Amino acid sequence: DYNTSATSFNNTFYGCTGLTDIPVGLFNNTSVSTFNNTFTNCTSLTGISSVFQNLATVTSFNGTFSGCTSLVSSGISANTFSGCSNVTDFSNTFYGCNNITTMPSGIFNYSSGVTLFAGTFQKCTQLSAIPSGLFDYGYNVTSFANIFSGTSISVIPNGLFNNTTKVLSFTGTF
Repeated sequence: DYNTSATSFNNTFYGCTGLTDIPVGLFNNTSVSTFNNTFTNCTSLTGISSVFQNLATVTSFNGTFSGCTSLVSSGISANTFSGCSNVTDFSNTFYGCNNITTMPSGIFNYSSGVTLFAGTFQKCTQLSAIPSGLFDYGYNVTSFANIFSGTSISVIPNGLFNNTTKVLSFTGTF
């Protein structure tokens, strides 16, 4: 609550293997722009609730939860990124989160300016379902490279990429 001028929380909790949950309101900061690799390799983390709500200045969540191998679908809220209206980069956000089986519908609805989803769910080996409308607000996305590479996706919902007309790369998407 007292670090209202911090602009970066990059690598802040990197490798905190005992961390199991993140309290809502941990980041009450109106100046922060990046959360790159903030919780990378927090292997005991199971839930992230709505920890980033209303952080309109954030532009990047690159690798934020990469390697959080205990993170489960029920521990991820559809409101996790609500109010983060200026995000442009979700690359590798959930890379290697082996216990995620699906994502909540609408988790990215608040970020219509996102350009990068490269590797977002890559190597999430248990991810088997994509909710309909996951990228309904992906008007500015330019890359889905490797986003679902190394997952267990068996069905692709109709219209998944309908609103993503600016994409330049689908390299290795599945």
